[in-house]
Amino acid sequence: MEELVADFELNTEFFLVLGLFFTITLIITIVIVFFMTKVETLSAFLLQAKEMDEEKTTRILALERALKEEKTVVLRLEKELVRLREAQAKIEILSEHIDHLKNDLALQVREHRLFSLHQEKRYAKLKEHYDLLVKENGQLKRRLGELTVAPLGLVNT
Repeated sequence: MEELVADFELNTEFFLVLGLFFTITLIITIVIVFFMTKVETLSAFLLQAKEMDEEKTTRILALERALKEEKTVVLRLEKELVRLREAQAKIEILSEHIDHLKNDLALQVREHRLFSLHQEKRYAKLKEHYDLLVKENGQLKRRLGELTVAPLGLVNT
């Protein structure tokens, strides 16, 4: 065994191979550690990206729902706008009709006033004529009464 140890101490080739082995092992270990940290970093980055992707997916779904709701609201508002425009057109037509009816009513009121004024004047003339006829009738009755009493000799001369 001593020979083996003596051989072992003097064998430079063995030390060279041993040094090369340790160097290669050290380099491999460093590379493995470097890539392991890189893998963990990339894995953490991938997990973050996955979480962000899930958050973005959730947000996109929420935005799509909101967009769909807004589209239904827009459609409902557009229908209501069409109804309002139709109602406005009807109101304009009815307003024109009401203006026409107001004008007709004003014309009828003027005609009625003129007719009433004419009727009042005619009534006044007829009343005046009636009063005159009543007066004349009274005079004629008195004269008739005088004439019928006169032939009987009741008249004082």
